[in-house]
Amino acid sequence: MMIIIWKGNEPDNENNYGINKCTTLGRLGKLNHQEMEETRVSLTEAGWLDNSPNGLNQNKTIVQPNIIQNDSKWKASVNQQRQKILAERNKSISSKSFRKIPDPNEK
Repeated sequence: MMIIIWKGNEPDNENNYGINKCTTLGRLGKLNHQEMEETRVSLTEAGWLDNSPNGLNQNKTIVQPNIIQNDSKWKASVNQQRQKILAERNKSISSKSFRKIPDPNEK
């Protein structure tokens, strides 16, 4: 049986454990932190984090779709419209424009 006797400050709460390997960043954590800090500095220097001279965009108009349907129907509708556009586009492309060019490496 092992008895642990604390000398000095006991780690009686979360704020009193001190610095150890569980409370500091490891190698990958330090690299991620450095990358995030470099990104923040770049954005700040470029002015992306400055306040807008016009203020925030106050346009809060809610867009309501004309057609309400689930995601699979939206995907099918978009795909159908895409196919219509591609078919219309392919009508104006003449078949003579696709000339077969022989491959010099094949005999």
